[in-house]
Amino acid sequence: MLKYTLTKYVEIECSEEVVSKLLDKSIGLADILEVIKEDLKNILEKNLRNERMSKQISVYKELITLIEMTDYAYLDNLEPDTEAVFNWRKVVFPMDLWLLEKDCFETHPQVSLYLDEGIPKEPFTRLALGNIIENNDSSSTIGLRISDMLVVFIGKYLSQLSADIRYDMENSDKPKHLPDNWFYLSKEQFYLVKKVRDYILGGGKYSYGLDTFFDDGALFEGYLRYIGEYENYSEYEIEKSHSKNFTKQLIVEMEERFKEACKNEAIVIRKYGSLKNAIEKGIFHPL
Repeated sequence: MLKYTLTKYVEIECSEEVVSKLLDKSIGLADILEVIKEDLKNILEKNLRNERMSKQISVYKELITLIEMTDYAYLDNLEPDTEAVFNWRKVVFPMDLWLLEKDCFETHPQVSLYLDEGIPKEPFTRLALGNIIENNDSSSTIGLRISDMLVVFIGKYLSQLSADIRYDMENSDKPKHLPDNWFYLSKEQFYLVKKVRDYILGGGKYSYGLDTFFDDGALFEGYLRYIGEYENYSEYEIEKSHSKNFTKQLIVEMEERFKEACKNEAIVIRKYGSLKNAIEKGIFHPL
């Protein structure tokens, strides 16, 4: 879960100095690690007695130890010289699982995949679909137009949920709940959220995939599931502590998800020697 930890740190807590170093291509990996190490130490010092962040602080201590054990001389040969590009294997891997879950290769041997303009065909060829059509214009392809709408809809939910539940760095010992306005739903909004839940999460275990850093996606999923647990609007309206109840439920779900991810990584490493080997064999999801 190294990538998860680093991503969460950069997304939420790292200093402006760390961000500027990460964006500066002239800065080497060794120098970046040194800056990260010092920044992590500052975070630890400020939160030594912060009970709310005790687990996070423990992980950051392990990360500092890992950085201190790193052979910086070895890193000289690992300087990345390629442009950052989106890894489409991150899309293909969960899509493959979803197709297998649905038995699509047996019941729908002529499945066609329509790719929007700019999306490469090659990563999807491993799916062995009946047909892959490239360079489609979403303005004239109904399925892609619907997908674009869903991307915007879900994207706004993800970004706003994440922003509204993020804790205050100046008061990091205080827990942050999702504001009550997220739960002030009209009857129509309530049933719309339930329909969105059914559409996005009702297609099986692999209908909704998460990246290695899963917090934002899991937050959205948790919100949909929480609202969806209520059978009807009258039952939902009676409850007056939605925000606190949701936070308690979310904490449990996040901790379980993190434990499961750590367990899965440990199993994969024991069997294949490293995550890298498992990823190259197509057994483990790309990082």
